[in-house]
Amino acid sequence: MLFDVDGVLVDGSGPTHVGAFADALAAAVPGAPDPFRVEGGVVRCVGEPVAGLVDGIIARRCLATAGLFPRGAERRLGDFVEHLVSAYWARVNAGEPVGRVLDGVGDLLDALGQRGDYCGLLTGNTAQICEAKLGWLGLWGRFCCGAFGDGARGRRELFTGALRSARRAGWPGGPVVYLGDTPRDVAAAHAVGVAAVAVATGSYGVEALAWSNPDAVLESLRPAGKALAAIDAAVRSVRALGDRVDTART
Repeated sequence: MLFDVDGVLVDGSGPTHVGAFADALAAAVPGAPDPFRVEGGVVRCVGEPVAGLVDGIIARRCLATAGLFPRGAERRLGDFVEHLVSAYWARVNAGEPVGRVLDGVGDLLDALGQRGDYCGLLTGNTAQICEAKLGWLGLWGRFCCGAFGDGARGRRELFTGALRSARRAGWPGGPVVYLGDTPRDVAAAHAVGVAAVAVATGSYGVEALAWSNPDAVLESLRPAGKALAAIDAAVRSVRALGDRVDTART
């Protein structure tokens, strides 16, 4: 099992995370325009909704807004991520919300653990912010592996890293299911042969997610029995990936 973080495990973390991006850009390129806007309740970066985008892409968009294309942005990416992590912690330490664990998450993780499933993370969050966020909320230790969005150009390329990380954690191979909350999550999973369960606890409702053709759609992760049934149904829709882990295309 691979889990997205924001909108699947955690709710309400967006404002602090997006605010940290704005702070990081101001620190990295003083005087750069703020690329973030809220339109109809949707947070956009240079006009595109940030939901489903990995932090590496958002960072590059921020740097492009400041006039760095694309080699300049790549050279500054590492420094930008350092600013981002520092800005995130500064906001959290100042009392801004980390978010809350969504209903049903604990029960589902307990149920998956009881039957011996491997649970990992596949998220657009940078590794340090993800660890800070989930550690604060008591979830970090529930996952054995993961892939993160520090320098990634898209969610698809994270799957190879996540599956290799799972191998190192002892996963023997087999069908893989990804729980995400956006159409981008579904498309990325299907592109590499992974089953996708879409959860309508993020920015998209059930109907919008259904249009992306996931293997199952859930209103939420509770009750755990219903979520498990959807996961098992999704498993049956894809073939085992055991011998493809190291060559999965991204």
